[in-house]
Amino acid sequence: MPALNTDVVKSPTDAQAAANVPLPQIPPAPPPAPQFPGFEVASDSAIADATRPAYALAEPPGTLVRFQMSTDIVASGQESTLADLVARGRTQSLTVHGYGSAEGVAPADQARATRLGLLRAQALVNLLVGRGVPLAHIRVMAEAFGHDARVT
Repeated sequence: MPALNTDVVKSPTDAQAAANVPLPQIPPAPPPAPQFPGFEVASDSAIADATRPAYALAEPPGTLVRFQMSTDIVASGQESTLADLVARGRTQSLTVHGYGSAEGVAPADQARATRLGLLRAQALVNLLVGRGVPLAHIRVMAEAFGHDARVT
């Protein structure tokens, strides 16, 4: 291929002309559906999309206690976290919040995940009570969406 020995430069008038072109206006709504002879526009084309649930996606507060994936077995390496929770639980109330790691929004998925969240919360309560935290100091909650367990 032949070598290009000159630089390609646009003329200053092209750059000035491009800078003076106003930006197009964005309309407030999409245009109406096109009409074609012999074709019907779907009757639901003007219906607004369904309102999606407003799930809380922020990281929940509290001390995180990790579990083995899809089980109610506390993951190894949590001894210092559990010791801190036991020390707190002997003198103040704790809320154990189990999460079930829901994989979808279908009712069956949420029910399965809520059961796992309850199992995780109960397993954590059993550990805390077994280490001396009075059962009267513990409140249990569970949700389908979230991971592991949190204690506040």
